[in-house]
Amino acid sequence: MATGNTFAIGSSDDSYAIWNMTQQGRPVVTKWPLNEAGWQAAAARFLQLEGIDVSKHEPATEISSVRPITNPRDIPVASQATVNSNSMATLGGALGIIGALVSLTPVIGIGFGLLLGVLAIVFSGIGLNRADHTGAGKGLAILGLVLGILTVFFKLIPGLNLL
Repeated sequence: MATGNTFAIGSSDDSYAIWNMTQQGRPVVTKWPLNEAGWQAAAARFLQLEGIDVSKHEPATEISSVRPITNPRDIPVASQATVNSNSMATLGGALGIIGALVSLTPVIGIGFGLLLGVLAIVFSGIGLNRADHTGAGKGLAILGLVLGILTVFFKLIPGLNLL
């Protein structure tokens, strides 16, 4: 089925048809035989109903640009907007926050804080590099890098690692 602003054109079991998509129940406007001549007539009527002036264009070009879709999987779906994301920057920022918080716990904070701080530095560095290319996640990458460096720095100082 191909759809326009108001009408849809497609094929049923025995004919080509145009449906009014704005009315309840989507009633069939009219039907044509399921052959090439029927398709040409249905496509011309569809373009007319949609308000496309075929006299200003090459009729064969306009009509040939509309093709019926009989398989529901072939119905065109609007493409999703591309989202610039930077998962490495997000992971680095999250590890930096978690590492800084875990490093504040008395005993396990030394080992886990140090480990998470190092991981935050690594993933944030990768995320910062990717942010230059994608333009996404630069803030999170910087946050993870700063928190990772601070966590590692304070955990490596012997007197402060108990904090």
